[in-house]
Amino acid sequence: MIRFFCLFALLTLSANSFGQSEANDVRDSNFFGLGFHYAFEFPGADMSDRFGNFYRFGQSFDFFRYKPKICFGLEWSIMLGESVKENVVEPLQLNNSAFLGNDGGYADVFLRMHGAYVGIYAQKIIVSRKNNPNSGLSLGLGIGLLQHNIRVNVESQNAPQFQGDYAKGYDRYTRGPAFRQNIEYLNIGRYQNFNYSIGLSFTEGFTKNKRALNFDTQLQDDATRFDLMVGLTFKWFLPISDSKPEEEIFY
Repeated sequence: MIRFFCLFALLTLSANSFGQSEANDVRDSNFFGLGFHYAFEFPGADMSDRFGNFYRFGQSFDFFRYKPKICFGLEWSIMLGESVKENVVEPLQLNNSAFLGNDGGYADVFLRMHGAYVGIYAQKIIVSRKNNPNSGLSLGLGIGLLQHNIRVNVESQNAPQFQGDYAKGYDRYTRGPAFRQNIEYLNIGRYQNFNYSIGLSFTEGFTKNKRALNFDTQLQDDATRFDLMVGLTFKWFLPISDSKPEEEIFY
């Protein structure tokens, strides 16, 4: 978290220094961009009962319109974490918490968090910087699809009870619609590669378990979940196409 805020301070100071050196040189064209984002996520509500903190990273296709100062696009990301609170394999553990492999030895079994999100978003600058109206405090809204599951990793490859189709009975595969909001500092710089956003994101998912039966409980779980995620996010935009206004020619 300390590194995250240090990065925010560094980028903000850099943006200000560029703004002071070329105060009259402001981007005056729309552009399509390829975005790369990274987030450190804190789970809440039902999601915090299953997982601890995790990472999210992915890509996006973005379109920025400079006159209304709005950015919108399509984004997708994957989520990975090592903290799983729900021990779905407990019924198969021995008294010493180990797992017996099919070769008579112990099996190396670990639980991991996996997930994904895909959606569309729109983000608008509401408070602009004085020397660069294309940058400032922004608010964003998004809607998409959220899914997550518990992955049972068998590193020793001697526990077939957790592999193949058997793994689906333990993975708690969960999916549903989700809404996302963010409050960020959005910087659309004067230089083509100096475009980024940094701030907070909030995601609310209304999901359900998609498996017919959980093997560890021998019960079906069809209750609607409320999965909450709060993330510290950073995104870098790389323009791939500029759309400059047509110049008027006088004869």
